[in-house]
Amino acid sequence: MSQLGKETVPANEGKYTKEIVDLLKIKVKQEYPDPVDSKRFFHPKMHGCVKAVLKVEDDLPETLQNGIFQPGKEYQCWIRFSNAKRKVSPDEKADIRGVAIKVMNVEGTPLTPFIDPNINNQDFIVASHDVFNTKDVKATLDGFKAITGSKIGLVWYALTHLRTIFRSMKLPKKTANVLEVEYFSMIPYLYGNQAVKYNLKPQPQDHSTLPAHPTFDFLRERMVETLLKHDVKFDFRVQFQCDAKKQPVENPTVLWTTPFIKLATLTVLKQEFDSEEQRQFGTSLTFEPWHCIEPHRPIGGISRARRPVYNELSKNRHERTGRPITEPDSWELSDDEHAYDPNDPQTHGTGNA
Repeated sequence: MSQLGKETVPANEGKYTKEIVDLLKIKVKQEYPDPVDSKRFFHPKMHGCVKAVLKVEDDLPETLQNGIFQPGKEYQCWIRFSNAKRKVSPDEKADIRGVAIKVMNVEGTPLTPFIDPNINNQDFIVASHDVFNTKDVKATLDGFKAITGSKIGLVWYALTHLRTIFRSMKLPKKTANVLEVEYFSMIPYLYGNQAVKYNLKPQPQDHSTLPAHPTFDFLRERMVETLLKHDVKFDFRVQFQCDAKKQPVENPTVLWTTPFIKLATLTVLKQEFDSEEQRQFGTSLTFEPWHCIEPHRPIGGISRARRPVYNELSKNRHERTGRPITEPDSWELSDDEHAYDPNDPQTHGTGNA
């Protein structure tokens, strides 16, 4: 019988995870034959990497106090907004939009140690849809094999995996402004000893419409325009697992229906961010769910696979481009002392694809 917050590891999951890593490394070389041009395999197009503040509710009830979420606590953050499509494409196309949040200088022991032992950050990864498109690591591997294989194989996969295809077709949507979108973790995390999912809900402010003649990068241009005028606020919310059968940890394709509860306010600050220096800084940053402390550890098969997949793809990308991985502890753009050089055996680190 399933228990709340408990994981169940299926046989051969590690084998399937390794196959995913090997397959995606091959695919990266095929898509980016020039190593210098290598981009993230997931969410390669960045709209902006911006400064934000996470402020926990002053009157957060004791029952919700856990990990970094303590009454009145305030953290500096870096946030990366992106498109999910594997190839950098015009923003007018339907897509999944992503938000990667790096909460800096949190208390607790990091599960993935950083190069500088004085740095301790917590990452959260959310996207513009509330469920994942595959149920487990084996299903994810099958999907990757289909989209990276022959056309005949892809057609056969589509005919034999109609639910997955239908679910995947529902994920991409057209977006007028990434600062006005609701985002979801899709994947469960721990919250102490309970399973939860996270949510970013924009506070009512602007309501953009799609431009009549969108440019290739109109979402970045709209971010620039919006943040020159004012702050943008999101409610950072949590959703608790209440029924282990109806809200499974090991199948993120199932929608959880319990209500969300506000923990904090995430404020994207009014700012100018679209400089070449800041773009390069955002490119060098790594975001991954296993940059975390134990109370907020990601759980479930997809999360267990993400750890080596994100790690290996990030190291592979930085080795190919020759750019160091940086891990910030402030809003300063220059972060050389915290850089991980993939070609230096004296350093090590992890990051997302």
